[in-house]
Formats: sequence, C-alpha cells, structure tokens
Amino acid sequence: MIDVSRQYKKAVYAASRKTSAQIEFQILNNEAYEEVSGISVSSNAPQSRQAQVVNKVRQMSKKYGTFEPDYWLLDGSFNILPRTNENLSSELGWWSDAICNEDGTFPMEQTLTIEFANPIDTLGVAITFDTLTGEHPADFKISFLNAASEVINTLEVVGNTATYYVSATPVSGYQRLVLTISKWSKGSRRARVTEVDFGVIQTYDGNKLIQVNLLEEMNVVGDTLPSNEIRFVVDNSDKAFNILNPQGYYKFLEKNQEVSLSIGLEIAQGSFEFVHIAKYYLTDWKSDEGTLTTTFTARDFLDALETIDYISIADTNLYALAEDIFLKAGITSYVIDAGLQSIPTQGFKEKIASRKALQCIGIAAKAAIYQDRATGVPMIRRFAEIDARTTFLNYTGEPDMITGMGTYMYADGGYQMKMIDFDNAYKEPQISLEDAVKNIDLTVFNYLEDTFDQVLNTIVSISGSTTVFFEYQTPIISSSVQINIAGATSYSVSKTYDVGIEMVIVADGEVTIAISGKTLAAATTVYRLSDASVKEGKTLLVENPLINSPEQAHDVGNWLAAELSARAVYSVNWRQNPALECGDIVLIEDSFGNKKQSRITKQEYSFQGYLGGKSETRGGI
Repeated sequence: MIDVSRQYKKAVYAASRKTSAQIEFQILNNEAYEEVSGISVSSNAPQSRQAQVVNKVRQMSKKYGTFEPDYWLLDGSFNILPRTNENLSSELGWWSDAICNEDGTFPMEQTLTIEFANPIDTLGVAITFDTLTGEHPADFKISFLNAASEVINTLEVVGNTATYYVSATPVSGYQRLVLTISKWSKGSRRARVTEVDFGVIQTYDGNKLIQVNLLEEMNVVGDTLPSNEIRFVVDNSDKAFNILNPQGYYKFLEKNQEVSLSIGLEIAQGSFEFVHIAKYYLTDWKSDEGTLTTTFTARDFLDALETIDYISIADTNLYALAEDIFLKAGITSYVIDAGLQSIPTQGFKEKIASRKALQCIGIAAKAAIYQDRATGVPMIRRFAEIDARTTFLNYTGEPDMITGMGTYMYADGGYQMKMIDFDNAYKEPQISLEDAVKNIDLTVFNYLEDTFDQVLNTIVSISGSTTVFFEYQTPIISSSVQINIAGATSYSVSKTYDVGIEMVIVADGEVTIAISGKTLAAATTVYRLSDASVKEGKTLLVENPLINSPEQAHDVGNWLAAELSARAVYSVNWRQNPALECGDIVLIEDSFGNKKQSRITKQEYSFQGYLGGKSETRGGI
C-alpha cells in the first residue's frame, strides 16, 4: 500500500469527498537525447555537471549551499555539495562559474550549447532552471541553428518569472541549440540549469482531462505477467492533435513517450494529496471523430519487454539472471529482492522473450514482478516479504492516539484503509469459486553434457565490419565452442553463451561459418504434489526451465498450492482507494457481514470528475 498521511486516511472513506486527476504527458523527441554529440558552456563551476542537463531528471537532488552572498540560509534546508568525483548520481546540472552583478546582469552572457549528430525536429523546447531555490533567469534567449550554423529560429524572453520555461512552437532541422542567459532573477548568483527537454511536457487536468482509466493487475501464481495500462481522453477542441494541423502536436507523437498519472484527494479545503503513478509509455493514440477529443493509451515497462529477446547467462542465481535481463533490455534502474541471490539456476537454454523470462523468475522465486507506482522502477519482491508487511495484526492505536483497552484489527493506523465494506461499495460484491486443484505437476529441468557435435553451419553475406549473433541449433557448454570460418578478412568473438555466439566479422562477400561444441541434453523429471483433501479437482502443469532441483520443485509446489487454495474470487464495484495496490491483503465484506481476508489481484480506476472503480481479490470462502 502507498504510504499516505493521516489526513488522507480520514478523508478517503468519508461520506463526502472530493477527488481530482492529472496527466503529465511528455511529448518529447526521445531520439534527440541519443543524438546529443556535445555540450559546451561559457563557464563551468567546479561542482557543475553539465552532462546531466539532458538526462531527463528535472530537479536537483538537494538544495546545495555555495558562498554567493545571501544564498546559503542557515535554516537546515541546504546541504553540502558533493565532491567532484563523488556521489555521481547526485543531480546538479550546469552551474556557471561566472557570477552576475548585483542587478542580476552578467558581465559576459552565459551560454549553454547542445550539439546533435543529425538534424532533429521537436515540438519546441522546455528548460528547467533551479526549482528548489526558486531561481531562474530574468532575460534569456534560445537559438536553434542548422548544420551550416544558420539560425532557424530564436526565442527571446524578457522579464521571465518561472523556474520552468516551455515553448510549444515546432522547430525542424536544427543541429545546435544555444541558451544565452543575460540576466538572473537575483543578484550575485551563478546561472543554474537543471534540464533541457527536446519537446514539451503537457499537463492535463480539470476541463482539459475528459476521462482517465487505470488498469493494474497482478497474477500471483504467475501463469501470465500482465502489463498495466493508463487510458486517457483529453479535450481537442483547439485541434492540437488533428493530423492535418501544421502547427499541431500530431506529427510529434511517437511510441514510448512517457505518461504519468496523479490521483488526488482533498484533505483540507482546496488542498489535495496525490498518489502518483509514474512512467507508463505511449502505445496508441487516435482523434475521436465528432467528439473533439483525443484518446491515448500507455502501458508499463512489461509491454515493451514482450518484443525484446533475451539470451541467457548460465550457472548463476535468480538475482543475477534478473539483473542481466533488465540490463540487456536497457533498464538500468531496478530493485531486486536480495533473497533471489540464494536461489541457483542453470539459466535458459534457448532464446526467450524478456517478459516471459521474468515470468519464469517470478514463479521460481515465489515473487511478484511489477512496476513501483511512485518511481516507475521495475520491482521483484518475494511474496513472503510483501505479506510480512500487509498481514493483519492486533492494533491498539498510534503513539499519539488515546485508546481504550480494546484492540482493533490493524488496517494501517486504525483507519480501516484495507477494508472494503458496504459503506463504500456501490453494490454487493460478486463471488465466484474457481475449480479446486488436486495435483500440481512440476517439471525439473537439468542440462547434462552430451556429445561433441556441430551446432551451426551457415553462409552469410558481410560487407565491411558487422556484428552478428548466431543462435545454435542445440545448446552447448559455452567454453567448449570451436569455430571454423572461411571467407572473412578477420573476426573476433564478442560474447559466448550456451545458446549462441556474438561475433564481429570483417569481410566483403560470402562467409561460411561452422561451429561445434559439447552439446547439452535436457533431462526432465516430473514431480507431483497431491492434495488428499480434494476429492475431485484439476491438475496444474508447471514447466519452468528455472526449476532445477527436486527440493526447489517441492518448495514452489507448496507455495502454489497455498495460493491456489484461495479459490474465492471477489469482484466489487466501489468508490476506490488509490493508496491500495495489487498484492495488498484486504478485508472484504460479504452479504452476511463477514469480512474475508483476500489479496487484491486487479484494480480498475475510472475518473470523470469523480473517482470510482472496481477491485478483484482472491481469498478463502
């Protein structure tokens, strides 16, 4: 469950409440960030980290104190600057070495120049200055130049009062962007720029946000690994998203642009507390004919992993395997339960979709795989660790609360946050009973050394230097690989795997490649776990290549049996609580007044001026 304030807990189930929603849509040219070939500045303070101005981080890590007059306040809000070569993850952006005059003017204009390898087109530009201290340039200009250093467009700003500047004027074909700062908002200050974005970040709320739907799912037993989805509809009466509008946004829309949702609850008059759902990625969009609206769909990181093949490392543990999947998919920020380090695995012996590979890890590790709401970071956490935080306990009140001798069912501070009762439901929950599972058949996979054999014989056409990956017909012990190659000027081996090899080949024409090695033969054994208390029931077959020992099969089988014994599926339409997440264990009230402990497996939120939705849970009868 998301950590929220006491005021939120009081307000969320109040008889009368006010909610809101907000979409942040980053209409950016994502390729432009990869095209950056150089960043230069007019002056650079020792603490400056100018390369960070194009990393999509739009706030400094902390307020850092420097000895500019009347800048470092002794109010506890400022921090010591990190050393030049320490805490490299700390965000600072560009700080000029030059300090402006007392009237804010710089003796020499300060410039930040960004060069691109190829011409780019963007829906304008957005610049974040120093949001933590509230400082910004008063007068500045932004110039866009082509490859011949000819000015395409110039934006001149005088009397600026904002720490975040955005221009939604389309600019095409520029290879250089120059920010020139002539005057700062306060005297005796350095110029400070946190981020430059190639495009605009649009915020939709109020009358501009017509409707938003959020779908979150978690399949506990792991037969599927669902991708969560945000779908939102915005007012397009200004025709900004019309395909024929030459000044519109449509031509700048592209897949994988970032979308974030915030759902707010009023906790005091005019004051809202928001639950943030970050880092979904645009997949579809369309203008709705006749309604003057545009509909967008975005999904979390798992959707993209479906199309990314994974080549496995071998003889490792589930932690290292999961980390390798993330890194090869280009995901560098993630959280993996340390408990996975103690679970050995032989890895995968064939090419597999990254999403499917994570699904297999989830089952083998008895873990949930999901995206953290607030940060958008992929998470792998064992259910044992999740349940330790969400199980109900006796509760006598918070430290500053006066309570009687009685105890109360713990539901996050005594506010019954994890209670779905009739006071908040639109109608009685629907209950269905899934078929009982009598047998669980788990296949244990082991790969043993077999014969030395040829596993690849192919001819490829190469022109120049080319990196090629070859997949074997049969997996081999990677260290036993032998290569015979004809027709190449030269070659080198980049990476070897049990399932294939990556090579750099230099040639001009056809190249014949034959590869041999000690093959690996799969030895499989099926272990059955039966529930004698179930007279009639179905048999569940689990074929997971990461289950490599009888002990592991027994452990995973017992966990699956415990989860599958929760056969009652509850479905309830209710007012919804954005702080609840899939995986949380809640109490759900039935028509007989009983409150059943049940795990949330699906959450649907719908906002159209007010918040409502649907929850599905699994629990006992």
